[in-house]
Amino acid sequence: MLSPSQTFGQLAENLAEHMLRKKGYRIVDKNLHLAGGELDLIAEHQGTLVFIEVKARRGDQFGGAPY
Repeated sequence: MLSPSQTFGQLAENLAEHMLRKKGYRIVDKNLHLAGGELDLIAEHQGTLVFIEVKARRGDQFGGAPY
């Protein structure tokens, strides 16, 4: 079972994936585990490979999202 913070993070990643798909990105991989950590999303857009780290906050104390 996921903790509340893990559930919130997973929701944020799903929202980011949805937004990227709407903007024409093709999702190549998700939650790729590597020796140095994890990549949340890997996408391709107009021939460029894009690595995405999703950060979610519950408030806007540190700034909002530019979507």
